[in-house]
Amino acid sequence: MGKTSPGPVLNVGGGVSAPKAIHAPGPEYSKEAVAANYGGTGILWRVVGPDGKPHNIRVVRTLGLGLDEKAIEAVKNWRFEPAMKDGKPVAVQTNVDVNFNLHEKELNTRILELEEKVNAGDPKATFRVLILQVEMFRRMKSVGGSCWREQPIRAWPRPSS
Repeated sequence: MGKTSPGPVLNVGGGVSAPKAIHAPGPEYSKEAVAANYGGTGILWRVVGPDGKPHNIRVVRTLGLGLDEKAIEAVKNWRFEPAMKDGKPVAVQTNVDVNFNLHEKELNTRILELEEKVNAGDPKATFRVLILQVEMFRRMKSVGGSCWREQPIRAWPRPSS
């Protein structure tokens, strides 16, 4: 979130563990991307500090249509158990894939609508929710399981400022 690195920045591996996400909400869509029915996978580079917060977030692979900004906005709010070396928290650099999939968003919205009907006692809605949840699980498994995926950096240089 800040512009400066939180101490020396290490790479994952060689005795340095990867940070573990404890709060990683998915990104919002830009109005432009929704209007164009556009999605994809962007890649961000960032440092996860010993405080468990992301710092120095930069776009490595751009998507455009406002999605890069939305990805950065989401990642700024993520929180982690920090990477560890010799039992102490350390800063590490990592890449992260941020996926924008409008079809998953539509499924989530439909599931929430049906869950309201289930709570109101509609027996048909229960079956529909189960079917949509299975469909969503199937889609998520085919793209790696979530809206984001960590990529530890082992030998990549940091982007220039």
